[in-house]
Amino acid sequence: MLVRRSLVRALLGETVVQVGAGSGYDTAIVAQMVGPHGKVVAFEVDAALARRARSNLATCANVAVRAASATEAAIPPCDGMYVNAGVTDPPSGLAGRLAHRWSACVSLDG
Repeated sequence: MLVRRSLVRALLGETVVQVGAGSGYDTAIVAQMVGPHGKVVAFEVDAALARRARSNLATCANVAVRAASATEAAIPPCDGMYVNAGVTDPPSGLAGRLAHRWSACVSLDG
């Protein structure tokens, strides 16, 4: 993952919601980017993958993995959002949780 240094500075100390945590690989990268004073709240709809992510991220004190669909769960207010799940449209309601100075990164299928 290539990340501009200015982006890393912007993330330090912030809260990022990740949709589609999988086994936690990208979650671990985002956790490093937000640093020890930031927070990552990762959602994974597949319960087995969420358990695996929790296990893989057990040493990341700034990460919370939720076994839930982010389109149905309560999303905390956040500074940034990283959607790493197959979607055809940006999930409604998620953008409303973002702080005004930030945006979401969403890959659309289809």
